Amino acid sequence: AKSTGLTSGVSDTIVILPNSKIIFVEFKTQTGNQSEKQKEFENRVKEHGYEYYIIRSVEEFKKIILYLQL
Repeated sequence: AKSTGLTSGVSDTIVILPNSKIIFVEFKTQTGNQSEKQKEFENRVKEHGYEYYIIRSVEEFKKIILYLQL
């Protein structure tokens, strides 16, 4: 992340849904774990009242996006 100018630990994606809801998404493999910096970022996001998701498949991502647009 440093080589791209991003802060270490920031989620992979920030999604702005059509209903103006904003969510933070971290993509992981089935066995992938968050780094300490990612856990710290997740806590900061949640402290500000936003939702943070760890996604492990495209299907899971689709389901969450569809659910959150209701």
